[in-house]
Amino acid sequence: MLFDRYSNRFVEFHNLRTRRSGPERHVDLRLVAPPNHPISLVHDLCERIEEDLAGSFLEIKVLIHTEPCLPEKGHCESCNMRNGQIVAGQELIFCDQFWEHHK
Repeated sequence: MLFDRYSNRFVEFHNLRTRRSGPERHVDLRLVAPPNHPISLVHDLCERIEEDLAGSFLEIKVLIHTEPCLPEKGHCESCNMRNGQIVAGQELIFCDQFWEHHK
């Protein structure tokens, strides 16, 4: 699956919806990203996913909504980021350390 290629760059995706409008296929989804990833990094990831989808299907429009992972929404339990580790600059830290520092 396309998202497997990028699974180490986001926490999860959900609310995937597809529909057709005439010859076009419309896809939208929500992508949950680690909270410390810069907007430019998340934007680049979304563009790559959109380009890959466009390369796989003719006449496709893709809309990706992004949101940060949040412990209160249970993202920590389903997190596929390397055992709860996220990158902060060049340093590798654990999610709980990040959230303690950013309360």
